[in-house]
Amino acid sequence: MGQLWTLVNVDKTKTLGGSWGKLGEFFWSPSKEVLDRLSTPVNQYGWAPKLKSKDKRSPAAQTATLLTKLPVELLQAIAKELIDDFIDLMSFSLTCATMWEVAEGVRSLYIRIKLQHKSWKGTRILFLGHYARSLPQRLLTEEDKEKLTEMIEIQKFKSYCNEASDDVSVNSNTSESSVSLLKDALEKECLNPGVATNRLDLFDIMSYDLPKAYRQYCLELWRFSCGRTVLSLLLTTPKDRWILRNLTKKEFVIKSEGSTSSGLTQALFSLICWSDDSSISMACDESDAERMIRGPWAGDRIDLTVYSLHEHKNNPDWKDITNEVLAFLQRLAKDAAEGEDEGFIENVLPFW
Repeated sequence: MGQLWTLVNVDKTKTLGGSWGKLGEFFWSPSKEVLDRLSTPVNQYGWAPKLKSKDKRSPAAQTATLLTKLPVELLQAIAKELIDDFIDLMSFSLTCATMWEVAEGVRSLYIRIKLQHKSWKGTRILFLGHYARSLPQRLLTEEDKEKLTEMIEIQKFKSYCNEASDDVSVNSNTSESSVSLLKDALEKECLNPGVATNRLDLFDIMSYDLPKAYRQYCLELWRFSCGRTVLSLLLTTPKDRWILRNLTKKEFVIKSEGSTSSGLTQALFSLICWSDDSSISMACDESDAERMIRGPWAGDRIDLTVYSLHEHKNNPDWKDITNEVLAFLQRLAKDAAEGEDEGFIENVLPFW
């Protein structure tokens, strides 16, 4: 069957899409969702869709109501009370142009909160192989173990790992009990085995039977916050450079000026995989397979930003490992290119 892999956030006790399948099946895919998760949530105050002239003054809006006569501060307070339900907030906002403008800051706050909730920036992550019998050294603290055990006891999770048992000891320090503990706690998150999600689903708007006008503005707001992706909002100048950072080890991988974020997904994957079995479903040397399953960044705190926002530019404690990571990826790409179309390497590893 082959070893399956799951992207795990240790701090949030979450997975991203459950099992992603075999490493060789998704490693070279161009998905950027993981990078979106690791980037800085953007403060989006000050933006609103442009209202069409016919939308600015509807017959209902021309007639003043008691609600529209209230002070702006009270209207904003009402909008804030609706922040837990985006549909209610949008209904309030679309009452008239005045309400739309009054609630603009609250809608932006809603987006910001959702982005921060979805964000994995600076958290401990790893791609955990299903054949893993250990975890990176010192990954789980005693506090982590207590938290995970409490989750298991409350939810009565069922272990799917051969080494695990229903009676997990909080004070156990063996590597096998630690990985079983983590797997048990994550089991409830593995909802769609073999399927990786492909976007940040902030509002679930398509699940609502919205009137046409509502859907128009919801979709426009969603496209701004999600469709353009957080990544596109981060890049401040054409010459800025993408930088993938390990906040634990103070290491980074950086792209060249003017290049896109393409290739950083593969750089990340090559650094965070962890297992005790070297079956990775990729054509490569045994030494590279062993290197892959012992990712040097597995379980570390990682984020993605741009060089202009990197506050440690002149700090000698930070180490640039771009060349060694790129060399590793080039070896993998060369091995994978056998039997593929011409230009495979250029496609999977674009300009750095």
